[in-house]
Amino acid sequence: MNNRKYYVNLTIGLAFMFLFRFIPAPAPMTALGMQVVGIFIGTIYLIATVHPAFPAFLAITLLITTPLYNFKQALSASFGHWVPTFVLSILLLSYALVKSGLAKRITIWFMTRKAAQKSPWAFMALFFSSIFVLGFFVDVFALIAFYFTAIELICSELGYEKKSGFATALVLGVAFLVVTMGASTGFQPHVAIVLGLYSNMTGNTIGMFEYSAWSFIPLVLIFGFYLLMVKFIIKPDFSKFKKFDPTTLSGQIGDITKQEIYTGIIYLLVVLGWFLPGLAKMLGIQSNIISTIGSYSLVWPAFVGIILLSIIRVEGKPLMDLKIAAKEGVPWHIIFLIVGNMILASALTNPETGFTAWFTQTLEPLTNGASTFTLFLIGAVFTAILTNLGSNSVAGIVAFQLVALLIKDPQVLMLVALPVAFSTRLATMLPSSFVGIGMTYGNDWIDSKKILPYGFIFVVAGIAILMAVGYPLANIIFG
Repeated sequence: MNNRKYYVNLTIGLAFMFLFRFIPAPAPMTALGMQVVGIFIGTIYLIATVHPAFPAFLAITLLITTPLYNFKQALSASFGHWVPTFVLSILLLSYALVKSGLAKRITIWFMTRKAAQKSPWAFMALFFSSIFVLGFFVDVFALIAFYFTAIELICSELGYEKKSGFATALVLGVAFLVVTMGASTGFQPHVAIVLGLYSNMTGNTIGMFEYSAWSFIPLVLIFGFYLLMVKFIIKPDFSKFKKFDPTTLSGQIGDITKQEIYTGIIYLLVVLGWFLPGLAKMLGIQSNIISTIGSYSLVWPAFVGIILLSIIRVEGKPLMDLKIAAKEGVPWHIIFLIVGNMILASALTNPETGFTAWFTQTLEPLTNGASTFTLFLIGAVFTAILTNLGSNSVAGIVAFQLVALLIKDPQVLMLVALPVAFSTRLATMLPSSFVGIGMTYGNDWIDSKKILPYGFIFVVAGIAILMAVGYPLANIIFG
C-alpha cells in the first residue's frame, strides 16, 4: 500500500471513530450509541484497509474513554475473554501436529493406497479425503502451503503444464476444501468465536461434539459436490495420469517417529476432553469425571495438551517449544483482531447505547413472523456475503450480533448460530475472502480469473446444502 492510500484510509477510519458521535442519534439510540457505532465502523474499516491488528488496540483505548468501561473492565472484556485464549491454544496445538510430521504422514498415507493407482478419480478422491480428515484438526495456513507443494510435485512428474485443467482441479480442491473444512468443529477459530458469542449472549453452550456431529454430513456433501464440479465443470484431462506412481511418495516420510506418536496421542486426548461432555450428554451417560472436565471450560483440555507437549521430551527436545511455537505457529494479528472485536460486540449491544433497540425497531418489521427456516437462511447468506468480502472473524461477529438482535427465542438463536458459524468458512471467491484464497490467487498453477466464478458456484452449493440438509439436522440434534 502506497503512503497516499494508507493515509487516506487511515483518515477515513479515524473520522468514523472520532466524528461519528456528532451525528444526531436516531431514537431510541443514544449519543453514546452513535459514538460506539462510529468506533465499531472505524475499526472494521481500518482492519480491512490499513492493518489487521492495531485497530483492535485503538478500539479498546477509545472504549475506555466512554462510560461503558474502565481500564480493568475493558481488559476483562477483551484480552481476558476466553475466546481469544481458546483460539491461541488451538493454533499452538495445530502447529505441534504439523511440526511433528504427522500431518504430512497422514496425507501421504491416503495418496499411496493401492486404490489411488486404479484411476485418476480414485487418486483425486483419496487426495482430497486427506484434506477432509486433516481439515478437522490442522490450521489452514500450514495445510494449504503443504498441499500446494505436493501439487507442484505431482503435476511436474506427470507432465501437466501450469494452468491446465488437472492442475486447476487440484489447486481449487485444496483451497476450497481446506478453507471449508474449518467449519467442521467447534475448536476451529472462526467457529469458536460465534459459539462463544452465543454462550455470552444466552448463558447456554453449544457443545463441541454436538456441533461437529451437525456439521459432518453437510461437509461430506460439499466434498462430494466438489468432485462433481471437477467432473462436469472443470473437466480436467486425465490422459497423462497413467505415468504417475503415488507410492514413490512413501520415501518422503520414513518410519513413524516418537514425536509423531506422542504428539498424536496428546492431541487426541485434548479432542476427547472437548468431545466427551457433549457425547455423554447426547447418550444420557452420567459420569462425575466427564461432568467435571466439562465444567472446566473448553480452554482447560487445550491447556493440558500444551503443558504435556512442553514437558514431554524426545531426544532432549520438547515435543513443542512454546517460545518457538508462539513465534512461528501463531498469526498474532488474528488474536488481536478477535480481542478487539469481542469487546466491540459487547459494547455495541450494551443497553446504554440504544443500538439494540434501534436496530430491532428498524429491521424487525422485515423479519416479523419469519419462520426459523427463513432466519436460518438469512444467517447463512448474510454471513457468506460478509466473509467473502472481508475478514472471517469480523463476518462471524457482525453477522451473529446483528441477526441475534432480531431473535428473542434462545432456542431459535441456537439454530441460527449454526449456519453463521459454518458460513464464516464458505469463503472461496476473492483474495480478501480468506488468507488461503489469497494464496491461491498467487499460485502459478491456476488461472486466477477462474477462482471467482468457481468460488461463487461452490458458495451457492454450500448454502444450498446447508438449507437442504443442515437445517433438518439442526432440528434433530438441537431441537
